[in-house]
Amino acid sequence: MPKLLLIFWSFINPIFTTIVITFVFKKVGKVYTAGYPHILFTLVGMIGWTYMANVIQMAGGAMVGAQDLVKKIYFPRLYIPFSKAVAALVTLLIMFLCLGVTMLYYGVAPQSTIIYLPLFIIMAIVTALGIAIWVSALTIRFRDLIHTIPIFLRIGMFISPIAYSAKQINGWNGWIKIFYYCNPLTGVIESIRWSILGIGRLHEYTYLSFGIGILLLITGLRYFFHVERTIADLV
Repeated sequence: MPKLLLIFWSFINPIFTTIVITFVFKKVGKVYTAGYPHILFTLVGMIGWTYMANVIQMAGGAMVGAQDLVKKIYFPRLYIPFSKAVAALVTLLIMFLCLGVTMLYYGVAPQSTIIYLPLFIIMAIVTALGIAIWVSALTIRFRDLIHTIPIFLRIGMFISPIAYSAKQINGWNGWIKIFYYCNPLTGVIESIRWSILGIGRLHEYTYLSFGIGILLLITGLRYFFHVERTIADLV
């Protein structure tokens, strides 16, 4: 029964979240959706976000939760955040199933740009893994960080282009726009939406987001390997 409830929640949670933020952004302001139904537009944005948020949240307490195993058996500790990235792929599949049903309901077909989707999914995995490795390593030393993760994720949900398009900030000051695209989630969310719905073209700053995501993975690995030798003592 608990497993059935978990599967049920995996479907209901992202759908409920999509409905809520769709309602908020649709009522609060005019959001550019290129003519697509707002809930479909938001659901596509939720795909990359939901996967990355799940990986980050699971990685938060993963190392501390596995402390008994870490103390008794030696194994590459990097397997722990990696396992969370793999486990969250189930959620990613569920999101695509929900999207498929929604697109059928509205009679919307994926655009030819969908051939690039696998590349952007890989980028989502790289970004999520980079952040997850940093979070896993930092929570070993700073346990209270675990409690702040949900807060940062909630903030990240509203500053990332999930229910609105990043194109709406194109008229902002140049430095503000660069700062906005320094959010690695921005590039992933926008690129996945572009590949599925074919809205406009990707902004050149999208590659800045990708670069930040790759940098997070590289630096996260370096820091993780640095603290790995003392993990058993710290947990």
